[in-house]
Amino acid sequence: QRFVKYLGFDSFTMMKQQAPASIRHSATFITFASKQNFETSFRNDMNAMIADVEHMADLQNLSELAELIYRSKNVVLVYAVTSNSGVREFQEEMIVTGKLIRIVSDATANMQLLEELDENDLLITTSATGNVALAIVDNLKALKAQKILVTLNRSSVLKNAYRKVCYLPKPEA
Repeated sequence: QRFVKYLGFDSFTMMKQQAPASIRHSATFITFASKQNFETSFRNDMNAMIADVEHMADLQNLSELAELIYRSKNVVLVYAVTSNSGVREFQEEMIVTGKLIRIVSDATANMQLLEELDENDLLITTSATGNVALAIVDNLKALKAQKILVTLNRSSVLKNAYRKVCYLPKPEA
């Protein structure tokens, strides 16, 4: 049970329920990493992504988000369990700077933690597709914390549920 909690799940049952998605994610990654000229292709993709982010990033939004994180008493980041590596790295980097950011995945949603947040706290949801954000949108209404969303999804439902939405650049076809 301790090992399961260490992995970020509330129970073995929740871990078991997440297994099919994890297997699909793993298979997709293996296919991605097994392609010919992977290193060159990956390097080009990363360079393109960095250029895209630099081009699309709104410095005002980033500055505002950094200020909100700094000023907030508690910061909680909600993310999809299948895409947590960047979130955990961000958490570690913030700890080094002296700011503890608590993270909650869609698999281990701790609604009690979220309900305890007040107007001096910040809830950041990262959901590239918007699925995680849509899944918790009804729970957000009662939350007192300031709410920020980082997503590709331009749904008006999401726009109305969050104080601010930071849109990721759309991937090129």
